[in-house]
Amino acid sequence: MLDFERSRAERQKGEPQETPPVAKSLTIGKATVEGLHGLLRSQSHVGLFTGEGGELLGGHSLREDRRSAGLAWFLKAWGAETLDTLTRGDGLSILLGRRVSLHAMVQPVLLRGLLVDPLAQGQGFLARCLVAEPGSLAGSRLFKAGNPFDASAVQAYHAAMRNLLSRPAPVKKHSDSHELETRPIGMSANAAALWIEFYNQIEREQTSGAALGDARAFASKAAEHAARIAGIVEIVTDPDATEVSVETMGGAIAVASFYIAEHVRLTGAGIEDRRFAQLRSLHAWLTARGPMVPTADVLQLAPRPLRDLKAHGLRPLLDELAGRGYIRLAGIAWEVRP
Repeated sequence: MLDFERSRAERQKGEPQETPPVAKSLTIGKATVEGLHGLLRSQSHVGLFTGEGGELLGGHSLREDRRSAGLAWFLKAWGAETLDTLTRGDGLSILLGRRVSLHAMVQPVLLRGLLVDPLAQGQGFLARCLVAEPGSLAGSRLFKAGNPFDASAVQAYHAAMRNLLSRPAPVKKHSDSHELETRPIGMSANAAALWIEFYNQIEREQTSGAALGDARAFASKAAEHAARIAGIVEIVTDPDATEVSVETMGGAIAVASFYIAEHVRLTGAGIEDRRFAQLRSLHAWLTARGPMVPTADVLQLAPRPLRDLKAHGLRPLLDELAGRGYIRLAGIAWEVRP
């Protein structure tokens, strides 16, 4: 841009006007899906990487009235589908062969909200995310002298990244110069056999009453996650690799298994947190309105998040409060006990 401004300032009268350069960026910390789409018009891939995930989850594209459309765009990007839009201002835009990566660090309170979000669950967004919440290191972070960048593992990682970034993106040779020309990477016979065994194991565990019966959305994607992880690790190790080795597949399955366990643990915790929050909210409302609250009032006048549960969702909460001794049923009303 500096070169363009300098050239424009030096342009003589009558000389043709130069076209300004197009802004590009390998990674972005905060963006709308419309902004990402616009950026991908002039490049083949982008990473949405942020250490402040609240900006993403609370941003324009994922706010309550736009969340469904925002999540749908991310789902298409995850699946490497065609990204197409038609707007009055920008007209028709069809992007082929683009890739989008997402990595966001969020505070636990924001993560809990995402884990119980019915849209994120129902549309399959969470099933496509590898979510983890490490335990706290507080109390064990004793000072250690030294530069972490001197570690051999860190240096090896940086060398691998430099090697990959130094290679030009493989794009197709036609008018849309940013469409990626991807190549397949297969599995060795032993890796394929190991992957099939993992796939069948996860499938069996999705039956009702089995370990993953209540986590089918994520479990159904677990084998694909393992294959994606294996392909990435193999390419990072050898950018010219043509197949995944059995050793790499074994490591990828171990990583995928870790995320399965985290998904089950965290979504279970999120649901439990939401139920207790609903119980507290209902009890506080009944106490403020008591001591006698007609059942009809609970269904019609309770705070909206509770009313949205309808009768079949509110009744178990009322019964639990009664079981705990906070309220009791008195005919067609609920008596709040002192």
